[in-house]
Amino acid sequence: MGVSGISKASLSEHCDIYVGRIQILRPIHRELLDHAEQLRSAEYQFESDRRRFELGAVLLRLALGRTLGTRPALLQVDRMCEICGKSHGRPRVRGFDGHVSISHSGSMVALAITSAGPVGIDVEATGGLPVTEYRSLLDLVVTTTERPFVDSPAAFLKVWTRKEAVLKAVGCGLRLSMTEVIVSSPYEEPYLISFRSESAVPCLMREIDVGTDFCATLAVITKSPIDVLVQDAGPMLSATLGS
Repeated sequence: MGVSGISKASLSEHCDIYVGRIQILRPIHRELLDHAEQLRSAEYQFESDRRRFELGAVLLRLALGRTLGTRPALLQVDRMCEICGKSHGRPRVRGFDGHVSISHSGSMVALAITSAGPVGIDVEATGGLPVTEYRSLLDLVVTTTERPFVDSPAAFLKVWTRKEAVLKAVGCGLRLSMTEVIVSSPYEEPYLISFRSESAVPCLMREIDVGTDFCATLAVITKSPIDVLVQDAGPMLSATLGS
């Protein structure tokens, strides 16, 4: 796991990213969840899905609790979906005038927090994607201009995470086709070429180092440069155990 981005004191905008594995989640951490989060956790059929949701919720509370000077369990988190009204939308925290995004895949959970602009992060496990499976998804994900560069599972996942990060940042999620988003070649640094045929959308994109088994991309809707810091969430969760 490494640190992405540039660290310069002159930069006023920044994005903090916390990454952790579900194996570090302990029963005491679940005590931070509010009633709505506990109900949603109970709705998951599979243990792995439940633990990923819980870890994301806990990381959000710990990170923003520290930022706002508030006990994590007392934060008021709203996840109401703007489309259907159910509690599975982008999290918003009362008292925090900023933006957050959570992603998870396999054992990994990633949280991005910034005040620079709407943010999206996407992480995907890189192992086990068969060639036949990624090829069957090409028409749903890439345009004809992008297709020549998407020539392997690794290249496909890079493009996927770039596009999903953008869709999360603009608030569409996967309700909008990925072919509406055109990004740079997976063999180049990530940048947004166009969104719904509009080429003037201000979007900062970064590849995020979260380990060799995962591919991750950050997208922030902003014109400003951003200092991006990737942090292992383990110490933050361990400090909770000792409190």
